[in-house]
Amino acid sequence: MTLIHHAPGGRLVPLAPDECWALLREHGVGRLAWVGGEGLSVTPVNYSVDDSAQVHGGALAVVVRTTAHSTIARECGGRPVALEVDDLDEETRNGWSVLARGQAELRLSAPLPGMDHPPVLPDSWPAGTRPVLLRLEVDLLTGRRLEA
Repeated sequence: MTLIHHAPGGRLVPLAPDECWALLREHGVGRLAWVGGEGLSVTPVNYSVDDSAQVHGGALAVVVRTTAHSTIARECGGRPVALEVDDLDEETRNGWSVLARGQAELRLSAPLPGMDHPPVLPDSWPAGTRPVLLRLEVDLLTGRRLEA
């Protein structure tokens, strides 16, 4: 029998909201979670942080592009969703995780007339047109880091 020896456990350190936003801005792939017709669903998505609303005193948000016929477009509009992003190193047992929660709003990705600061759209890895934006206005942002 082979025994696996792991390093001693690390400690979880809460992240401040500013650090959570900085980590979200450095990455572009996360997991979107919602409760829909088949119960709890989670899917990987490309995203970007939308700072445009902050210019007008609004909240920071996360933006995901999708197709009009996707499950996300059918089930997430006007509903609570969460986006989880992390960076983990299994070998060193270090990493971090950020969870953004809020209400999803769907809109077409074309800038609206009079929109002074349109959101920066995420680079979508899958091929094809993705004209629908899911905008997650973040109500609750939490994060933690695991340190050796």
